[in-house]
Amino acid sequence: MRETGGVVGDPGMEPRVFKLTRTFEAPRALVFRLWTEGEHLRHWWLPRGTTMRVLHEDVRPGGILHYAMDGGPQQYWARFAYREITPPERLVWVNSFADEQGNVAPMPYMDG
Repeated sequence: MRETGGVVGDPGMEPRVFKLTRTFEAPRALVFRLWTEGEHLRHWWLPRGTTMRVLHEDVRPGGILHYAMDGGPQQYWARFAYREITPPERLVWVNSFADEQGNVAPMPYMDG
């Protein structure tokens, strides 16, 4: 199966598109679930040593997946804002850092 995804830059920055393409030897429906269900994302989405807690999960166009990342002394929040969903073939979302309430926020570890 061929999967693609995209990320757009932070608000206030020129939009940038980041496209991922990868082939998986797995049923399409399973791969789609691994990208859209928090219970699966928490096992592979973040760097090793970081845990993910899903705070809000609304997987539909216009919906948000809001999550916390715990990985040491700092805690960060992020979100997926879903734009297009056509199971199991297309998933378009914007991945951003967020605040505790789920609002888009700048990268917490970058100055300026």
